[in-house]
Amino acid sequence: RNISNLVYLWMITVDIITCTSAFHFGIGRLFPVMATPFFLRYPGFCNVFGFLYNISSRLSVFLVALQSILRSLSLVYPFRVPRKRIIVKIIVLMGIVNMVQATIPYWRSKTYHYDRYVLLLQYGIVA
Repeated sequence: RNISNLVYLWMITVDIITCTSAFHFGIGRLFPVMATPFFLRYPGFCNVFGFLYNISSRLSVFLVALQSILRSLSLVYPFRVPRKRIIVKIIVLMGIVNMVQATIPYWRSKTYHYDRYVLLLQYGIVA
């Protein structure tokens, strides 16, 4: 495959993960009475979606920047084909760095959770 197609495929995958990880915010806003007890009962649910949202937003910005760099290189050097292995290694390395960076708050027992006071103020729900 062409390296540009591969980067576009990864960009689409990261965008789908971003949209999926933000899905529960919309459910909580549309149906607060039904969704809020579910989210409060299962804190791991919030942690997984918070982690995915954190990583996917960073990777999305990185992939757009990488695509811009590849386009600039193709304009400057029109007859030079970028090496696929190097680009894949850069993307994998950046993915690993982002995953380690996103897990650092968990090392100190920081977790994502719904704030009970915000729920009380916004929805009048006592959790």
